Amino acid sequence: FKYWRKGDSQGHPYGLHLLEVCKGKPNCINLNIVEGESDTHAIYSNGRAVLGTSGTPHAFNQWDSSIFEGFEEIHVWLDWGGKGLANLDSGAKDMLKSAKALELEGNVVRLVILPEDIKDPSELALQPHRSDEVKLLTIEQYESQALGTIPESKNMWTEYTSLIKELNLDITVGQALILAMSSRLLGNESDKQLSLLLVGQSSSGKNYSVKEVKKYFPEDSFIHITSMSDKALLYMSENTDFDNKIIYIDETTGEESPMLEYVIRQLLSEGGAKHDTVILGEYKEFEIVGRLSVISTMTPKTLNHENATRYISVHMPNTKADIDRILRSRMLLEVEGKNMGEALTINKFVAYQNFLESKSIEVTIPFIADLTEALIKTFTAMEQTRDFDQLITMIKTATILNYFNRQKNDKGQLIAEFEDYNNILDVANQVFGMSVGETVTKDMSELFEKIQLLHQDTDDWLTIKDIVAVTGTHRTNTALAVGKLVNHGLLERQTKPNSDEWTRQIYVKPNTQQVNETLNQSFLPTEEEIRSMSDRVIVSIEEEEPDWINEVDNFEQSILPEAPAGDEEATTNP
Repeated sequence: FKYWRKGDSQGHPYGLHLLEVCKGKPNCINLNIVEGESDTHAIYSNGRAVLGTSGTPHAFNQWDSSIFEGFEEIHVWLDWGGKGLANLDSGAKDMLKSAKALELEGNVVRLVILPEDIKDPSELALQPHRSDEVKLLTIEQYESQALGTIPESKNMWTEYTSLIKELNLDITVGQALILAMSSRLLGNESDKQLSLLLVGQSSSGKNYSVKEVKKYFPEDSFIHITSMSDKALLYMSENTDFDNKIIYIDETTGEESPMLEYVIRQLLSEGGAKHDTVILGEYKEFEIVGRLSVISTMTPKTLNHENATRYISVHMPNTKADIDRILRSRMLLEVEGKNMGEALTINKFVAYQNFLESKSIEVTIPFIADLTEALIKTFTAMEQTRDFDQLITMIKTATILNYFNRQKNDKGQLIAEFEDYNNILDVANQVFGMSVGETVTKDMSELFEKIQLLHQDTDDWLTIKDIVAVTGTHRTNTALAVGKLVNHGLLERQTKPNSDEWTRQIYVKPNTQQVNETLNQSFLPTEEEIRSMSDRVIVSIEEEEPDWINEVDNFEQSILPEAPAGDEEATTNP
């Protein structure tokens, strides 16, 4: 008989027919679980009870519970487990996650850790003299060895911020990357991962920042793409697991094909994309399923508006201090290279990410109602509802990063604190400040970006005629839009008399100071403002009906004819 995974036909345990033969024998008091068929044979040939997982995601915790009955302990073998938690591949991480789930169900679970240079039971079978080097650890013991002092840390967000400073990166940019890369840890399927777009001039360190932070995250969390065709992502779905992954695209040009932009938009909005086609006369279906996010960089160009609103956009700073910082960081990299201290730090943070990934963590925000009421006072554009979703994801992600210092409710959810909100406030303020539609409309935003690019080429005051020559829009409409940008303070304006001395020419240029002020402006409520919402008076509709309800009742009574006298059962057709 077969024990399938609950709900579908995936994950049939390999070697099940041999298990009944082994049960009851002295060497079969514990059940070994390994990856794949060859490892199953290696353990069984030594007279042990064993089952092998067949294919990803190695979710043996979904096997029928009767399989585990009669065994004292369950021993889970981790491929390359001896290299430590930070170096587990995706398969071993799946095995660890399933082991934790079994332990939560009341089973006694141990991890079998091989010597560092031995991958799996098959390799151990070729070196039987090294069996004494194999360790049997609890899950807690194994993880504690890798996490070091992290569980005692009072605020892991502070440690991540210190890491960003050590890497000589801009704090806001680094924190945005930490949040985007860590949002894959959210355990609730309704939570969407954060997608991030780093915008900055050439040589401002966009991709350098991404790659420096990326080193402190599990390598198998990323799908790195330099260039791709329109449907490349869809074709990759045949042999690529996209769930909880981060697609890192080196550079977004702003000139991608509509098809590629549509696929990315579907992935970010719906958590999947599907493509039907015919190949060599046969119908073929390609489908990407799972939550994922995209991290990319671009120079200041106009990105497809519908796609842009699905990212959190962070602009690379462009001051003299930032130029100095970038030069010093590259000098240190050249002089010191990658030292042992850096390698140990990387292992610690990667191990922590793997630890969090092996748990299914849900987060609740107790102050979400008060936060919502505070935001209602300032939100004016429909697109800001998407900003709200991204803000909630940021808060939840920051809460997960402080896993060891957060309480859980009776549902097992981590409880977010105001500290988590304050931790992400600087990043969130920049995101909200540059949000499309918050300060200017979509068309005005696109026009402003074009004016910025034009000004970079000329570095001089621009006329409406100059702008029209680049945008190709109608002169009157352009003049009106420029006027609105001037009113918003994003453009400086001056006038000079024309040669006829009767008319005046209007000149404009980007107001760099105002743009920087917009970036630093606080668009989100403070903790005190959120707490003050608790004192608001909430009026229930049930307490008093609005006047319009009584007016409707009176109107209906006025148009309905009275029932015939003495006939209480009579009805009328209004």
